[in-house]
Amino acid sequence: MYTSIIFSQTQEVTYSISFNTDVDMIEDYLGKNAQDKVKLYTTTLLFNDTFMKYFQNPSKLSRDDYSILEAATYTEGNYYKQNNSNVVFLEEKEPLHKDTLLSYRYITHWEYATDVKEILGYTCKKASCVLKIDYGNGKLDTLYPITAWYTEKLAFGCGPKGISVPEGFILELEDKIVTYTAQTILKSTENNIFFDTHKKVITMEDLFRKVYKLKE
Repeated sequence: MYTSIIFSQTQEVTYSISFNTDVDMIEDYLGKNAQDKVKLYTTTLLFNDTFMKYFQNPSKLSRDDYSILEAATYTEGNYYKQNNSNVVFLEEKEPLHKDTLLSYRYITHWEYATDVKEILGYTCKKASCVLKIDYGNGKLDTLYPITAWYTEKLAFGCGPKGISVPEGFILELEDKIVTYTAQTILKSTENNIFFDTHKKVITMEDLFRKVYKLKE
């Protein structure tokens, strides 16, 4: 169980989000002007060379639009991860989960390409894989293909939602629906990255069972 970890210096990356999929399909789900709405929705990753926290930022969107975009971009809550681990802890906002941290493991078998591109002055390399997840039952569920552009000049093992490339820091991540692209990298005034150690840690599998019992 992690406790509060104090760093000498914390940095923060702000990501913009854009949709990759068909605009008409997005607007059927999110309503008209979905592409404009998502421009007002950003996320932040706080990190140093040991630990990271990823979360969504406040915006001027309506409460309904904000909630829909949370769900559509899979950014519902705070994500915590030790950089050398593939175990992610998710602190959700739903009342049912308010006293718990959900844990699961991302499984990534990256294929590395020779492509490079520059993002915020950093030379980034390309890696792709089919993202898989272990919810805590030892079985792997296949999610979707992802592509990461990562730099070796920042802390290793950091990326949006806790998805990570061991060899670097992800500045752009593309999945089947959205792309997360770093817009700024700044020194942070936040000295602590931690989650509430009084909360109970349960696996996603435990949560599924809990929800199933409530429905019985």
